[in-house]
Amino acid sequence: MEVFCNSLNDRAIKPGELDTIMHMNPKFIVLRNRVRMLLNQRMVIKRANHLGMRIIAWRAHDTLTDNSPLSREQELILTDLPPEATKKIGPMCMFFEGIEYLFGDSTAQDMGRYVNGTCVGQGVALHPV
Repeated sequence: MEVFCNSLNDRAIKPGELDTIMHMNPKFIVLRNRVRMLLNQRMVIKRANHLGMRIIAWRAHDTLTDNSPLSREQELILTDLPPEATKKIGPMCMFFEGIEYLFGDSTAQDMGRYVNGTCVGQGVALHPV
């Protein structure tokens, strides 16, 4: 088991190497939600910087259950919480032109919904207010 684990560790990408492979648009498989969210956020930022794109970030629901807005302090705290700890508040979403999204939802497949389908972000429709 030790040999197997060491073999995997030897193949792992070190944090300092991420910038050198950004041109390859790397994909990662991560098993833990807590790590997945943080890695996805960091990789979106790195990819957008590599492409010279501006990131738009928002929460799917930016109010509390009583409809009061989140304070800046609450937003910062939520950024570091795992998805399972934010049941009352929607996930953080990020966009830049060309971002890749993965849709992992498996409901309504009989109606043509894709499982693990990907798409490329082309634009954001903003509310006119």
